[in-house]
Amino acid sequence: AVGYSLPAEVKVEADADFSSWLQIDPKQFELAPNQTQEVFFTVAVPKEAAAGNYSGEVRFCFKT
Repeated sequence: AVGYSLPAEVKVEADADFSSWLQIDPKQFELAPNQTQEVFFTVAVPKEAAAGNYSGEVRFCFKT
């Protein structure tokens, strides 16, 4: 773990083929020094989704 002495505003973003299927909770939060925060990801694949590979990335953006 990296130690920081300032709080950070954290934003979680998804850039993916399946972004509309993805729920992130919480998407934004403030993180105090030495604090931890669980982030939950739920993927709900629609019945009509075509078979295949789907890719993307999830970013955690920190602002102090």
